[in-house]
Amino acid sequence: MPPKGIININSSTGFIQLYDFDEIKKREKFVSIFDPKGKELVKVIGSYEFDEEIHCSLTDCNQPHKKGFIVLTSTEEETNIGNNCGERIFGHIHFSTLRKSYKTELEIENNLNIISNSRDNLDKWYEQLIFHYNKSGNNARWAWETLTRIFSPSVIGQFAYKELDRMKRTLDGKVTVDRVATPKEAEIFKAQGKKPPYFVEITLGEVKYISVLSQSDELKRLVLDDIRDTLRLIDNIDLNNPTRDYKKLSEIAKRANNIESNFKRINFIVENTKKFFVKQNFDPLYSKLVDYYAGSDKNVNINRLSNFINSLKNQEE
Repeated sequence: MPPKGIININSSTGFIQLYDFDEIKKREKFVSIFDPKGKELVKVIGSYEFDEEIHCSLTDCNQPHKKGFIVLTSTEEETNIGNNCGERIFGHIHFSTLRKSYKTELEIENNLNIISNSRDNLDKWYEQLIFHYNKSGNNARWAWETLTRIFSPSVIGQFAYKELDRMKRTLDGKVTVDRVATPKEAEIFKAQGKKPPYFVEITLGEVKYISVLSQSDELKRLVLDDIRDTLRLIDNIDLNNPTRDYKKLSEIAKRANNIESNFKRINFIVENTKKFFVKQNFDPLYSKLVDYYAGSDKNVNINRLSNFINSLKNQEE
């Protein structure tokens, strides 16, 4: 049974992919025993990789290898050689240059295929983009605008603003207060070498999904820069006469490959934002404000935080 693997070979109509090395041996100009004396390497036209080893066709080598190249010589013969043989027989610089040129062309072809295939999803992706960009419902735009809007003392009050700002910086949503330590607790602290006064931290609860507070900018970037701009790039590529700019095509193909994962990331953040903006999530914060805060602006803070909480949905809705 012939060894199976993957072969990429450049043809007159572009790259084709084969899976059986016997297909290469059947090519009209291919020779499986090749004497390189007096012959030059013209072009690297293919590459292969197999689980089993393929013998090098050079007469002074014939060593088996799993990866190699198919080359065209000055005698218009085709043969297969390993990487080391190519450099040893035909010169390091010459072989490296031809190999690099081949790999660049292969990458260009692969990237064009990725871009071409991504065209099939453009309508679906544009529909998702429009949903997340328009001012309608609980989408990405709603999430980043709401997250940005609440981060103001005029909306939620100075007390809640400072608490949420701390949570955003520490990524810790715990709502805590300090109480004076009991005599027994004070003795323990003293034995530990701590200096008075002694306090014990009490956790009142936790504001969950606090990570969304730092993700509004990420949402805007994903929607406006990563996805919207990528769809435009894909849409504007002329596949009948495409650019051969390797770096440009690589960047577009990479971005195209990331579109689905970017949409998943957007949906994940939006879902967490919806869970963040429920009344019950802010109960611990409100309790701390009402029961423990003693500032002169307490009533103003209560009114603003109450109005904000009342504008939210209940958890079960």
